[in-house]
Amino acid sequence: MMNFRKPKIGLAFLLMLMTASHAAALEHKAEAFTLSPMIGYFVFDDDRGFDDDPHYSLGFGYNITDRWSSEFFFGYTNTERNDGNTDYYLWHIDGLYHFNRAERLVPYLATGLGMSREISNDAQNETRVSWNYGGGVKYFIFQNIALRADIRGYYEPQDRDSDFLFNIGAVFQFGGRAAYRAADISDSYCVNVPDHYIVDQWGCPLFEEKEIGFDLAIFFDFDEDTIKPEYEGELRRMAAFIGRYPNLAGIVLEGHADNVGDSNYNQNLSERRAQNVRTALIEQYGIAPERIDIIGFGLLNPIADNSTYEGRQRNRRVVTSIRTVEHIEVATQEMEQYQG
Repeated sequence: MMNFRKPKIGLAFLLMLMTASHAAALEHKAEAFTLSPMIGYFVFDDDRGFDDDPHYSLGFGYNITDRWSSEFFFGYTNTERNDGNTDYYLWHIDGLYHFNRAERLVPYLATGLGMSREISNDAQNETRVSWNYGGGVKYFIFQNIALRADIRGYYEPQDRDSDFLFNIGAVFQFGGRAAYRAADISDSYCVNVPDHYIVDQWGCPLFEEKEIGFDLAIFFDFDEDTIKPEYEGELRRMAAFIGRYPNLAGIVLEGHADNVGDSNYNQNLSERRAQNVRTALIEQYGIAPERIDIIGFGLLNPIADNSTYEGRQRNRRVVTSIRTVEHIEVATQEMEQYQG
């Protein structure tokens, strides 16, 4: 039977790594294919009579989700026992469950079924069913490359043999997508995130940028700079919009006039109109003065025909167009649009 003192060093090493699993972020991708070259040390059950020797293996995997993956491993050990040299082959299909998949150091548990085959010089070849169990850690050094340490127990029910394998190697990820989930983010940097939000690898909500704006147009009577009462609602809405975005600055109110009268007089009139709108926003609605500027264009920029009464009425105006970008949290139902 197995001497359980042999794997103690490997178990202690694995436990030490697993307790250090809070580190920086990685990209552990769902739907990615993986390649894992490994080298290790195979500790055989004492009853089998094999020498403990190096083991070489190669794994091919697929990350079904950001937590679950499947993996096929093929391994080889050249060993000795009393009756001569033996080639020991091992292949199995495993399921892996990952913890802290949004950390640089990702512990996992693994189990699977496979076969082992012994090919000896005396032609006494044997093939047996093998069940494996264990776990390990993946330490991501780059977005798609991780170092890996793994310990497995192998049990062959035919002769009730128990072997152990200690492996180190690497994991290479190909393709896949970032596995954003709002559930189970107790170890993330953000807390109290609703379940229907899409989150990044730190557990914080993802945002998409959306341009929003507010357009103001206030029209004046002939040769007047007084704001008519009907525009109080527009000014109130503009003030609320500006107040909602405290970093919004550099707002410019443009004053205009029709072409009746002297150009210098109309220039001054257009500036007074813009200044009165600015004063109303500051004094009546509490907008900080440094956030609003004015400019007067006089009669230079008409938007309608000055030869008509209706056209001149539209040209006597103060206008502004405010644009900013709002960051909106991405909800689950918007995920396909976000990825596209």
